[in-house]
Amino acid sequence: MHFALGCLIAIDATCAPADISFPQDLKLLNDAREITEKIIDKLHIPGEKAKPRTYRQEARKHFLNISKSKKKTYGKLRKAIRKQLVYISRNFKYIDTMLKDGSELSEKDIEKLAVLVKL
Repeated sequence: MHFALGCLIAIDATCAPADISFPQDLKLLNDAREITEKIIDKLHIPGEKAKPRTYRQEARKHFLNISKSKKKTYGKLRKAIRKQLVYISRNFKYIDTMLKDGSELSEKDIEKLAVLVKL
């Protein structure tokens, strides 16, 4: 028995590079929160004032609780997104007050903040 093997090529236009993750709301917000925390670390000068509270461990724990859960219900996801937004807005307020006090950012950090504001 002989079978004729045909060559079938399927082209998928929805391919994306492997190093770019799928943009999910909660993951994007967590990344934004981490970036704002790094910017706060850069702006903070030890010894002048107390470092602002960013609730890093608590925010990370809230993010991991929902991201590792098997069933992400609409209510839980919405609640987690709300919490991340609160953390980010608090960090933006801290960054704003630090910049008003005379701290300066690099061009790269300014670009990151501009992107985060759009997010």
